[in-house]
Amino acid sequence: MFQAIQDKMAAYFDIQQKSVGTRFNWYKDSSDWKPFHHDSAAFNADRAKNQNITVGVSFGATRELAFLHAKTGEKIYFPQTNGMMFSFGRDVNINWKHAVNALPPEEQDGKGRISIILWGWAPNVKEEKHSPPMLTDNTRGNGYTMHRRDDRRRGRSRSRSRDRENHRRDRYRDDSRERNRDRDRDRDDRRSDRDERRSAPVCKYGRDCRDRERGRCNRQHLDDDHQRR
Repeated sequence: MFQAIQDKMAAYFDIQQKSVGTRFNWYKDSSDWKPFHHDSAAFNADRAKNQNITVGVSFGATRELAFLHAKTGEKIYFPQTNGMMFSFGRDVNINWKHAVNALPPEEQDGKGRISIILWGWAPNVKEEKHSPPMLTDNTRGNGYTMHRRDDRRRGRSRSRSRDRENHRRDRYRDDSRERNRDRDRDRDDRRSDRDERRSAPVCKYGRDCRDRERGRCNRQHLDDDHQRR
């Protein structure tokens, strides 16, 4: 069915089959929408060689196809009822953006819509005099391009990356210093305990010291392994 609809659309406008590109759009309800945009043939030279017409057919709930003039901001609306078909050529695609607006909540009815879009090359299309040139990064969307970030955005991104990297480096350096301080403090404590034990007098009774068993002898007992180290 999908292929049969494409074939009828292409045949009606005498579009060359080898140039055909298609898209299937499903709007699940009246809250789904499509933002204002130019089809890619308006700014892509390779696409423009094979596409000079856009055709669409609508099935299901009625929705408005909106056109926005790229320079003046003027808007035009065309209701798309079930089974209705539309088309526009190169100049309209360059001079106007098109969209499908979401309906306000009070007008939403929960019904869905399908649109089938077809692009291609129609030899019968006649180019008018004074046709507008293709869009560029400076003329499309007031200089905005979805394919390349501008230098300022790229510069801010790089600056944020450097800041994050410097922060990670400083935090690692601080953690390393703290670990080194803890290690040195533990080493000094061990040395102090060892030196204190070595400086204590030796008990002459050794392992036979009764006060040692009662915890009352503070002298060294040379039979203790930890005291001989």
